[in-house]
Amino acid sequence: MLSDSTFYLEAYGEEFECVCEGINYKLILERSSWLLLPRFVSFYMCLKGNKLASKHAFRPIIGLDGCHLKSKFGRQLLIVVGRDPNDQHLPIAFLVVENETKDSWKWFLELLINDIGDIEANKWLCISD
Repeated sequence: MLSDSTFYLEAYGEEFECVCEGINYKLILERSSWLLLPRFVSFYMCLKGNKLASKHAFRPIIGLDGCHLKSKFGRQLLIVVGRDPNDQHLPIAFLVVENETKDSWKWFLELLINDIGDIEANKWLCISD
């Protein structure tokens, strides 16, 4: 159970909405009657600037990857990065989930497609390990 961290994450997302116009984020918390505080499930974020850059300035190649977050809570970080004309990598979107599963990747990619557009229409080439 995450205590203060969950509160800070909610506040962090709300502050992002105020400061960064056009941000898309989803915070999923599990609330139940027997838990005093909500439990963290997942967090998705796509910044407007990164989204616009991916549509207009990036090469049509995006990389998908996941890694373990080494903390007392564990979790997995799923991320999508793009490459600009100067060969610099820029994160387009990321998702923090409890476990890297087929369902978590499916949900992440659905959110990503809603943000950057259809992969076939934009002729994106996706690479992953």
